[in-house]
Amino acid sequence: MLLEERYAEVQCEFKILPTLGMFIEAAAQCAAAFNQEAQVKVGFLSMAKNVELLEEVHEKRYLFQLIKEAEIQNYKQFSFEAYTLNKALKVLQGQFTLVLET
Repeated sequence: MLLEERYAEVQCEFKILPTLGMFIEAAAQCAAAFNQEAQVKVGFLSMAKNVELLEEVHEKRYLFQLIKEAEIQNYKQFSFEAYTLNKALKVLQGQFTLVLET
């Protein structure tokens, strides 16, 4: 895992070839990398938009790159991309919004 203030890279492994929905959920879970507090927070995926599957899925492991685009109180908006592990092929891109419990 690589983490900077607004950027994170997280490797994910799926038990089966992932569907579009599985990619979106994995990206949302990867956003936990930005939580620097000791307390665990519950987050809800409130919106996914502009999600595009760019290539056929043939692998079970991917590298997710997330950018925190905006943060207003407990709302956080991210853009994300999923790559093959060697970064040779971008498979997916999109955006999502999380709402964190307060």
